[in-house]
Amino acid sequence: MRKFFNDAKNALSNECGGPNVEQLIGIAVALAVGAGLFVFGRSVYKWFNGCAGKTVNGISTPDKSVMSYDYIKS
Repeated sequence: MRKFFNDAKNALSNECGGPNVEQLIGIAVALAVGAGLFVFGRSVYKWFNGCAGKTVNGISTPDKSVMSYDYIKS
């Protein structure tokens, strides 16, 4: 176990070609932002699909989803 911690310490101190802490934090932040944008995009897509065929303020929405290929094509 002590060898594992020594190897991790050497890798994080940028010895032997390992990444430094700033690079690891940058990668983690980029992955978190990417995952957040992906989840946000899926929720917006589901919201658009949930609006199909409903009436809002007296205006009816199309029966087809606004995000479907058939609706965009027509």
